Parts: sequence; C-alpha cells; structure tokens
Amino acid sequence: MNASTLQQLDLLIDKILSPQSLTNAECRELENLLATPSARVHYLRAMQQEQALYSCVETQPELVTAKPSPLIRFAVPLSLAAAAAIAFTLYVQHKHTPDGPIIAAQQAPNNFTILSSRNVEWNGPSPKGSDTQTVNILSGHLKLRHPSGAEVIVQGPAHYQSTGPNSGNISKGKCSVLITPQATGYTLDYPEGRIVDLGTQFGVEVKPGELTKLGVFQGSVELQAANTTQTLNTGEALLHDFDTGIQSTSISSIDIHRTLPSKTYLWSHHTGDPTSKTFDITDQINQAGTHTIALRKLDDTSSIGIAAVHLLKDGAIVDSDTHSGRLGKAVYTRKNTYQVTVPDAINDPAEWSVQVDFTPRNHNKPTRGDLLVVSPTMPKASDYLGKWVNHFRDRRHVWEFRPDGSATISSETDTPGQVAQFDARYSVDGSIITFKVTSEASAFKMIIDKESNEIFMLNRQAEPLTRMFE
Repeated sequence: MNASTLQQLDLLIDKILSPQSLTNAECRELENLLATPSARVHYLRAMQQEQALYSCVETQPELVTAKPSPLIRFAVPLSLAAAAAIAFTLYVQHKHTPDGPIIAAQQAPNNFTILSSRNVEWNGPSPKGSDTQTVNILSGHLKLRHPSGAEVIVQGPAHYQSTGPNSGNISKGKCSVLITPQATGYTLDYPEGRIVDLGTQFGVEVKPGELTKLGVFQGSVELQAANTTQTLNTGEALLHDFDTGIQSTSISSIDIHRTLPSKTYLWSHHTGDPTSKTFDITDQINQAGTHTIALRKLDDTSSIGIAAVHLLKDGAIVDSDTHSGRLGKAVYTRKNTYQVTVPDAINDPAEWSVQVDFTPRNHNKPTRGDLLVVSPTMPKASDYLGKWVNHFRDRRHVWEFRPDGSATISSETDTPGQVAQFDARYSVDGSIITFKVTSEASAFKMIIDKESNEIFMLNRQAEPLTRMFE
C-alpha cells in the first residue's frame, strides 16, 4: 500500500469515526481499498485503537460523550483480515440509507448531534454529550445536525425529537430546517400534519392546540395535512389553524430565526479600569482545533490597543496569542484577530474562557466593543460564494461574491426604489475576507463563521452578513 493510498484510507477512517457521513461514492472507494490485505490490517488496527481509547476510561463512563460503536465491539475479537472484511460489510449493510449517505459509525441512527447553542435553558436535565435524540428547552437556540446532514435550528420554548436519520417531530415551538443535497426528502411531523422536503430551507412554528405556521425561505416542500397534499414554493407560507383549517398567509409573518443569534460578547473599557477582561465562552467550545478570537470596536468611541489574548481552561492558561493589535477607526484597526488552540482532549467537563489584555489607555471617552469566537472549521468557496445581505449605516446592502474574485455591493439610496451598485474585488485567507470596493481607498475586513453561516465585519460597526435567498 503506497503513501497516497494510506493517506486516503486514513481520511475515510477518520470520517467513519467522526459525526460525519460517508457518501455512496466514498463507501465504494473504501470497499475497493479494503480488497488489499495490508489495507484491511491498517483498517482494523485503527478500529482497535478507537476501542482502546474507550476501554481506558470504562471506569469513568461519565467522561465519555460517545460510546463505542457496535461495529468496533464486534470487530476486535476476530482475526485481522476477517474482522476488517466482516466489519465493513456490516457497516455497509446496516448503515446505508437507500438514497443518502452512510451514517457515521459512532452516531446512533436516530440521534442528532448538537452543534452549538445560544443561551439555552433546559426544561429538565440537559442531554449527556452532544449526541442525543430529544431536546426540550425553555429558551435559547440550538443548532442540530441529523445523520443525513439535515440541519435544524430550534428556538425555545420548544420540544423537538428525532424520529429517524432524516426525520423529526416538533410538538411545540419554532424551528428552521436547512437541507443539504444528501438530506433531500427530510420529513418533519407536527401535531396536525407532515412536511416533506423537496430541497429547501423552511421554517415552522407550532402552538399546541391552536395553530401551526409554515414558511418556505428557499426551494419547495410538500405539506400533507387535513386529508390534502399541496406544494409550497419559495416565499409562500401557510397557517394551519386547529379549528378553521389551512389558509395562506404572508411569509413576513413567519418570525423564525434562520441562523443562530449573535455569538458576540459586549465589553467596555474606561481609563483606570483593569487592563485585562475575561469572557466565559464555554458554550462556544464544542470541538478541538484553532479558534479565532476577533475583537471589534463599536460606536464612535476611543481607540484602544490589545497586548494579548489567552485561552483558559478552568482558570488556567492553555494557549496564548501575544501579538499587538489595535482597535480604532477602520483605517487604524489592525491585527485584531487572535488564534488560540483548544487541545484534542475536550471531552472532560470544563469551563472555557478568554482573557484579553488591553494596553493602558488615557482617554476621556470609554471604548466599547465586542468579542467574537469563530469555530476552527475552515470555509470552502461554496461557503461564501453567492449573495449575502445586511444593514450598514441604516441601509440595506446586498453583497455578491463570484468565483473569479470579483464582487458587487448593491445599496439602497435616498430615492425609493433606486439602488446604487459598486464593483469590488475580494480575497480570502483562511477565514478572513478582504473586500475592496474599486472606488474606495480602504477595504472591508470580514471573517466567515462557518458554524453560524454568517460573515462578520472586523473593521466596521455593522450587523453580520447572512445568506440571501431569492
């Protein structure tokens, strides 16, 4: 087995052992690779190592957020070649969905994964670990991912339950659903009916015993309710009243978050304040890797320098970025993003915080700003290409990113119905976008947060850009 083959096999094994899913093509590729004896040996050893990691903490099961898969438990006692072949065959036979991907081996078929949260108050005990089947919250927001890849944002108070790898049930509250190509056909049940995805993003609000609202933000869905079946397309909405039945309504009446609320932390600094500020970011840390900490200045306040940013676990520093940065007007803001790495071992319960060391200041006016934590997942071109919308300087702006590096901003003007359009160029370095309007001297600095699917301004006071659906 040569180096390139080994590398590809390792990539596939990593995907099997993660919450991700193998596509049909990747499944066939893995099957072909395991036809080689040396590949089968390598495959099984990886499975044995995974089993060993769990075995070493069996005396402390509360520290483990995912249990060993039946695949691994079954494979270990067998001979190397036979075990690898049988394990893979079982994986294909029992984890393959008819028209979708292969479900990750360590995620239960009917469970979803909690990707992130915002200010959640649980109605009862919170789930143990991120892999669960039901969420019941009094307030806040949760972002969930089904094994199929379907992503659901639940807005409390709400009760949402997984009923299969690509289906769910909402008995109360609000949720928005974003369907990936692999998850087409996702089914959502509510008390009076069923919604079947036809490739879309849609939102649902359920008030038990009263009514259900359904709005389609993009694509189309099929509604099965009241002994009828009907299709809704982009921009269409319905109200299903418990007493009077189904009637059309305006999409603007669907007040449902399509993305998670802002994940920023506000701060202010006055002359004479301690030079260090600490922020509890425990709810933002759900994976290992290098996170970006972005600091921004808000309002027309004084500038301030940044000496360092530290990542703390249970109050002890585990990583630091000590370069000097500055917050001020757009042209004076520089080096205001910091990189800190969360260690691989993050399954232990812990409190995570960020400490920011500011440089001493002596201004009459305070400095106000916010802090943003960006997940370590690096964006792909498809994550930012297309149209985005936000409000900046009290006007609506549409930002379009094209594959060739060209871009445009379309902005509202003082004349109703008229839009000004500006040509621009952009470049991407990791998560950072530099957006330069041709007619302006300064550039917009932005950062992409793939987890929340938003683009945040780094050197301007403006709301984040959100994906535009036409």
